Amino acid sequence: MKPRVVYLQNGTAERPSVRITKTSEGIMWSITATGRSLNLARIRAEKAYRDLTDFVTAIEKRERQKINDEINRKHEREKLDAEIAWRGVVKEQEK
Repeated sequence: MKPRVVYLQNGTAERPSVRITKTSEGIMWSITATGRSLNLARIRAEKAYRDLTDFVTAIEKRERQKINDEINRKHEREKLDAEIAWRGVVKEQEK
């Protein structure tokens, strides 16, 4: 799967540049901070990194939950189909 950019923020003196890419391996991102002060740029980059980590974790958790919900719905449908089939067998035997 070709990497797909899902978010791009151009940097300014007040905020870092951010690039979020989705690949077959997962979500990747890069942060580049510039500014008048290297220390301030480092602090901004670290904060952006923490925020992105939380954001990506939440997205991955939501995607896993969506997959699990779909699996659970499939199992519920299969159980209902089996129960309906079983009731049909029981009714046939009662005749």
